[in-house]
Amino acid sequence: MLFYFFDNLKSNYLSILLRYIFVLLFSRKLSSGFSFMKESSIIDTKAEENNTPSRKSTDNSCQARIGLINAKEADKQIKTLFSSKDQSKHVTMRDSFREAKPTIEDRKKSLEVIYNILEYLVLSRGLEKEGIFRKSVVHIKMIEISRHIEVGLEPNFKEYNAYELCNGVKAYIRDTHNGLFGKEIFLKIINSNYKKENVHTLLCCLISLLDEETSTLFLTILRVLGFTAKMKVRNKMSAYNLAVVFTPVFIGKDIMKCIQYEQIIEFSKIVTQFIEIFDKNCTIA
Repeated sequence: MLFYFFDNLKSNYLSILLRYIFVLLFSRKLSSGFSFMKESSIIDTKAEENNTPSRKSTDNSCQARIGLINAKEADKQIKTLFSSKDQSKHVTMRDSFREAKPTIEDRKKSLEVIYNILEYLVLSRGLEKEGIFRKSVVHIKMIEISRHIEVGLEPNFKEYNAYELCNGVKAYIRDTHNGLFGKEIFLKIINSNYKKENVHTLLCCLISLLDEETSTLFLTILRVLGFTAKMKVRNKMSAYNLAVVFTPVFIGKDIMKCIQYEQIIEFSKIVTQFIEIFDKNCTIA
């Protein structure tokens, strides 16, 4: 939406200034992360200014609003977007994980619980368990975790195994939170001028459409899934398998009821490649 607005500004100077401000804000959001992520670079702002295709103000199509950089230039200009720099060799995994949390003061307690659960899964090596995020659990255990998240009360990790914690997080996002995107943004994604070579750009566009809390949660989950896929030899969970599991979670229960099967499959393919971005840029500390 922001870049769609930029393209229609008459003042080129103001357009460049606003783009630069947006990139600064966006790069701050992505600057923190896990200690097991490799060094990265953020979007080249000049490339973004020079390669954003011009569009008529009357063009309201999803493709026009989400395809910010043409496919030919995207792969050249956007490098390893969502990996992060190790700020210190002495930073522990726990400290690095906490840096990935939202820094805004009014963040919801439920999100804090989710981050603590994901942190626990990383530190306890729960992500190495076979079928993690996929295996089903006793329904009442899953509901208990979901309700803990909903009221912002951290569960006693000793009372639940890794599978129950994972399923509780999924249930909360899918059912209580009703997904992450909403139908409008979901349709923009699957109707975009998406190509495999342009997946970094598509992810960048998606993040720009989300509010800060949601985008931080989404990126954190992708980091965890990328880390999980990195251990697929042990846990049998590839990026594809994880995408199949998380597609209905990201979409939400209400939207799942009113979209076509083909749209779900298409979105699952996109999520697979989102996870692969992090899989390829993760290293286990």
